Amino acid sequence: MKKTILPIIALMGICLYGNAQNLTFPDIPRQLPRDLTLDPCVVRSYEMVTEYQDYDLKGNFQRKTRITAGYTSGLENGTTVRWNNVFMAQTYEEYADFSMGTKQELMEGFSYAPAGNIESSTFFDGIPGADIMHKNLVWDMVAIEGFAYWYWDDLRMNVEYKAGSLNAPVDLAGDGTFTNKDIRIQWIGITVINGEICAIIKYYTMNNLLNVKTGDISVTGRSHYWGEVYVSLQDKEIEFATLFEDVITEVVMPGQPDFSGYTVRYITLKRKS
Repeated sequence: MKKTILPIIALMGICLYGNAQNLTFPDIPRQLPRDLTLDPCVVRSYEMVTEYQDYDLKGNFQRKTRITAGYTSGLENGTTVRWNNVFMAQTYEEYADFSMGTKQELMEGFSYAPAGNIESSTFFDGIPGADIMHKNLVWDMVAIEGFAYWYWDDLRMNVEYKAGSLNAPVDLAGDGTFTNKDIRIQWIGITVINGEICAIIKYYTMNNLLNVKTGDISVTGRSHYWGEVYVSLQDKEIEFATLFEDVITEVVMPGQPDFSGYTVRYITLKRKS
């Protein structure tokens, strides 16, 4: 048996060695191209999928929710972005597949200026009945776009950048505050997505504070979140992004026992056209 295996292993080593000789180290710049600009008038469409998984503090599954949403930017010569085809599905079975869900008509056609004041208590007046999950679509998209662009000129390959200017309480449109504590951003490499050569920008921040009050319900807790954004080095457009979040909360409701648990969120943003 050994006489049979050893030559095969030796041959594999030769093949691997031969393949390695054909690899060349790519010419990667030390910083992202500063002369690369995003054309705000180009219409870009995306699909955002967000999954919430809720647990008690002992890790017992409670429920899961999935929201799929269409997002389009660059409308009306770059002055407008819009949400369409937002569907929400929910199940109390941990390993069950999601149904298509129910269309969230309140979000259909929700439009605003890309530089709109999303912290304003009146920002969501156009979608009466919107809850925190609907609003998260807007906040998450702004965050993903921000991590792609806000510190572009400051990033160096494999050098962690401390985005100190973001470490402050953010008003949740009158529903409370979210306080970023220590955001780190890093350009970690180059890959190909959708046929585009892309920079991979990693971000993360831990122990952020959450304080939400809607009606008589009060929610306090902490959040860790992290992810990656893939930005084209040809036209600076986002081709793909992820966001992961772990949130521990305490919920206080009148007439109900206080409840503590945690939610894990998974987000993918995919370029459609």
